[in-house]
Formats: sequence, structure tokens, C-alpha cells
Amino acid sequence: MKKIILILIACLSLSGVYAQKSKVVATYNYLRNNEYKKAKVAIDKATKNPKTSNNAKTWWYNGRTYHSLNDMCMYQNDNEYCELAPDAANIALDSYIKALLLNMKDEKWHSLDIINNETDAKVFFKLLQDKKNIKDYEITGDILVSRFPALANVFVNKGVKELNDEKGGTDKMAVESFETSLFLSGLMKIDTPIYYYTAIAAERAKMYDKAIDYFKKVIDFGYGKNDTVKISMYDGLASCYESNGDTALFIETLKKGIEKYPAVSNSLVPKLINYYLINDMSTEALEYLDIAIERTPDNFTYLFAQGSLYDKLKQYDKAEESYKKALEIKPDYFDANYNLGAIYFNKAVELFNSLSDIPIDKQKLYDKTLEDAKAQLRVAQPYLEKALEINDKDIDTITSLNELYVRLNMYDKSKEMKAKLDELK
Repeated sequence: MKKIILILIACLSLSGVYAQKSKVVATYNYLRNNEYKKAKVAIDKATKNPKTSNNAKTWWYNGRTYHSLNDMCMYQNDNEYCELAPDAANIALDSYIKALLLNMKDEKWHSLDIINNETDAKVFFKLLQDKKNIKDYEITGDILVSRFPALANVFVNKGVKELNDEKGGTDKMAVESFETSLFLSGLMKIDTPIYYYTAIAAERAKMYDKAIDYFKKVIDFGYGKNDTVKISMYDGLASCYESNGDTALFIETLKKGIEKYPAVSNSLVPKLINYYLINDMSTEALEYLDIAIERTPDNFTYLFAQGSLYDKLKQYDKAEESYKKALEIKPDYFDANYNLGAIYFNKAVELFNSLSDIPIDKQKLYDKTLEDAKAQLRVAQPYLEKALEINDKDIDTITSLNELYVRLNMYDKSKEMKAKLDELK
């Protein structure tokens, strides 16, 4: 009787195992027939049952099931599948990794963290080099060769969607998705564009240290179909250094980009010039302005900036030349008109002020100086009037013209300027 009871218990226990194993087999058949919903029901039971939850094949099929559910949502736009398994991509990834680890013969390797722990990842990939460490090489081979590359594309698409989310706030999620894709694709190849996407996502998420690492990688890889794209990597890297408060590396990166890709460095040169202008480094700014003007001689803003610096350094002849070149390109450029008029106006004021120092017995010198002063005002007049035409609300222009008209005895014009000043005040 005891023997019969023992045999019955053994049979019942075996039938339980077979019942759960049948769920795994059923999942395989459902997947083969594209019956993904039924596959999910079957494999969910198998993963939760202690008798099959530590089986590599169970998690292999779980990964394949959720991978398929994700594809139906992502690529077929089937909302029913999206709602059925909203986090299918991550579940598939975790399942594949669990299958790989459980497929190792030695149980001590079953708890490796191959995604977050670099040391564990190195140990795992070293173990893969010897088939003796693996129970079922079909499972490992299928995951590494077929499933991981396909899932890498899933996470790229997921990252792009998160990066372009109109609601915002998903940039960090995009970084995680792109990094997951890099992990999955990195087993077979270096997917350089994804490094770039990760850099962009990290910069937008204000994860500047991470962004810097990825921008440096794409620069080292020489990423970019042409020099214009390649130099934008330096632009991104420099911006991250600037945001991180690292001025020295910001400047160094800009200079390296300009030096390496001189023909297409127009995006970097203005940043360097602006930095020098803001920090009152006129000599350095002029050096790079010369480079900028040489490459883009029709850029009136560079010419104006050059004129302003010469103006500041009291090199008025050079300033006049730069302003006039800017106006040849853009005659209605308010700043260049006003500044050029101001140079002549200020020269006239200096001459007027010097009259009081001329001795009484030097009447000819006095008359000549007075006439020279008025001559300078006449030169200034058309530029200041053009400035007023462009912006008739500018107080400085109106004030200068008022004084100019008084000095030249143009009292009707002076009255107009006074009326404008009163109106604006």
C-alpha cells in the first residue's frame, strides 16, 4: 500500500511538472502561429510557477512573446497590443537576459548584472567564449544573434519617440533607451549614429557629463557624412562644456573644430568671437573676426563687430572702413549707420571743444578748425539721418541730430528733433 501511495505521489508530481512544461510548449506553438495573446496567457503562467520559473527556455519564450507584443504595438500600430503590454520592450529585454544567465551551467553566474555592472558584463562575455559553460547553445545563440539586434532597433525607435515627444520631459527616458540599444547592438557592431542620438538626448536632459562622453566618442569615430556634420559634433561638445561651466574646454573645443574643419567652421567662429567680446578680449576677437570675414565676406554682422572693436580701440580709420563695408552689403543696417555717423560726429565735437584753446591771435587757425568741425558734421549727417529713417524712435540718434542741426544753423530741422524728443519723453 505504501509503495502504491508513493508511486501515486510521484505521478501526480510529474504530471504537475509536465503541465507547466506544456505551457512553455504551448507558447512555442502559439508564437509559431502568430497567436501572441494566447502565447502571453500561457507563458505568464509558466514564469510564475516555481516548477518552470527557473528554466532558461521559459524566459527565452517569455522574451520572444513580449518582443512580439511590442512589435505589434510599435510597428503595426495596434493599440490593443499596446494596452495589453505597455512595457513589453523592457520585459522582453529582462527576459532575454534572465534566459542567458539561467542557461549558464554554473549557478553562481545566474545573478550577474550584465547591463548595469561593467565587471559582470565582462565576466559574462568571457564565459560565452567557451560553449562548455552553456547548457543549451540554441537559446544563447538565438538571443545574441537574432533577438538582441532586433530589440536594439526597438529601443532606438523608442528613444526617438521619447526624444521627439511634444509634451516634453522624456529626454532622460530617451537617454536610457538609446543606451540600452547601444548595449544590445554593441555585441555585434558599433552603432555610431546611436552614440550621437544619445549625446543629443543627454544634452537636452541636462546630463552634461554623459553628453560630453558621447560627443567625444562620435568625434573619435569621425561620425558624419560630411565636414558640416562632423563640425557640429564639436559645436555640441563645446556647448556642453559651456553649460557645465568649463570655460577652458569650451574655448579649446571651439578652436580644435575651427582648426580641423576651417572651411565649414562658421557655426563655431561666432561663438568664439562672442566669448571674447563678452570678456573684453578685443585682440583675440579681432583675430577670429578676420578669419570669419575672410570666409564669409558678405556677412555684414562680422564687419560691424569688427568696426565696433576698432571703434573701441580708437582705431577710427579701420572702424570707418569696416562700417562702410557693412553698409555696402546692407545699406539699411541701423547700427552701422549710427556708429559711422557717431565717429564723424565725435570728431566734430572734439574740434569744437578745441576752439576754446586756440589763442585770440590765431584767427585763421580758429576759422579753419571751425570749418573742419562743421565739415565732419556734414559727413556725419547722412548716416545719422539714415539711422533715424530706419528707427525714428531712437533717442540717441535724435539727440545727436538735434545738436548737429544747431551747429550747422539748420534751425527748422532742429525744431523737428526737439519735437520728436518731447513726444518720446
